Amino acid sequence: MTFTAAVSNTSPLIFLEKIDSLQLLNHCFTKVIIAESVRKEWGVKLLPEFILTELLSEPAQNYVEGAIGRLHRGELETVRLAIEKKIKYVLLDDLLARKYAERNGLIPIGILGILKIAYSRKAISLPQLKKNIDELINKHNLFVSREVLEIYWSSLV
Repeated sequence: MTFTAAVSNTSPLIFLEKIDSLQLLNHCFTKVIIAESVRKEWGVKLLPEFILTELLSEPAQNYVEGAIGRLHRGELETVRLAIEKKIKYVLLDDLLARKYAERNGLIPIGILGILKIAYSRKAISLPQLKKNIDELINKHNLFVSREVLEIYWSSLV
């Protein structure tokens, strides 16, 4: 499967940074875009050059303002920016945000999906993939159900 551009929320970036693997995004997507609120949430830390910040249109900003509630600003802006830019992949980990993205015709990919793409493109080895996932779960508090992990590992074989 070919992945061109993706719009990312903050959580996949944070998880990738925690395992010193932010550069994997460059192996998975031709371009990664983030909304201004995601950039602000990231803080003063530098982002790689291949991650671009783009602004939402005024109508999309107004939509986000009216929709904040169960979803956070970054999640909403990520989805709205993907819709505006006609980019079908969104990098989101939160289940509600993923469902919202799907309802809007987008394809959400979480941290596990990003690592799987990196593995399929030979950007990381199977032992490194296992190490990264173990570290995310046991050191950085990524919640993944046992069932999801079983499905994930069986899909790699």
